[in-house]
Amino acid sequence: MSNYTTLTNVNAIKTDLIELAGTYGEFYDMYIDDVRDIETAIELYNKSDAKGLAKHVDHMDTEPREDLILAFANDLGKEFVAQHLGYEVR
Repeated sequence: MSNYTTLTNVNAIKTDLIELAGTYGEFYDMYIDDVRDIETAIELYNKSDAKGLAKHVDHMDTEPREDLILAFANDLGKEFVAQHLGYEVR
């Protein structure tokens, strides 16, 4: 795992969730929990903790997990996702 790649798509998810939290206040806590999950994933990636990242992603809620997996695939490639997260992206 390389921590020198800019996670443009991963960070975009975080930005989108923060905007949704502001727009749909009744779901603020839910969106902020998802933001924290994304931030944790970024931290684990930056620490090159592949096992921790895979475990964290597996325990995320379905929709943000799927968005995160696709974002990692776009930022780092499908091979990264398969090798480090254990998911196949077509």
